[in-house]
Amino acid sequence: MKRATLTRFETGPEGTFGDLVFEGGAFKCKVVERPWDNNNRGTSCIPKGKYIFKKRTDSPAHGTVYEEWDDPTTPQREDVKDRDNVQIHAANYPDELLGCLAPGLIVARFPKAPGLPVKKGVTSSATALKQLIEFTQWEDIELTVTGVCG
Repeated sequence: MKRATLTRFETGPEGTFGDLVFEGGAFKCKVVERPWDNNNRGTSCIPKGKYIFKKRTDSPAHGTVYEEWDDPTTPQREDVKDRDNVQIHAANYPDELLGCLAPGLIVARFPKAPGLPVKKGVTSSATALKQLIEFTQWEDIELTVTGVCG
C-alpha cells in the first residue's frame, strides 16, 4: 500500500487546494477539491482524516479511478463518513467535482477556453493523474488529509 498526505493550504469560495505528497516525497502534485460545505454530499471537500483508496474499474462517469473504500473486516472506518463514491479523477476546476479530489501540476487562475472567465483551479489534471497512476501502479493508497477544512 502506498501512503500519502494531502496537506490543504487554502479553502474558500474558489475551492480547496492542497499538496499531495507520497511517503518519502517520491511523488508530489497539487490537488483541487470543492470548498468546505460541512461534508455535504456532492458539494463539499472531504473532512480531515485517514482514508483508503482502491482501484475501481467501472465508474459510470470516469471509467477506471481510485475510490475511497472501507474494509469490512476491520473495526476502524477507512472511507469518508456519510459519503459514497469519493474518487480521485481528472478535473481542473472545483465546479467539475462532486466531492471528489483531482490532481494537478500547478494551482493557478486560467480560463477553461479562450474568451471564457478566468477561474482558479489546477493545471494539467489529466497529466498529473496519469503520473500518479504510473507511480502507484494502481496499488491501494492510504491517504491522510490534513490542513484547512473539516
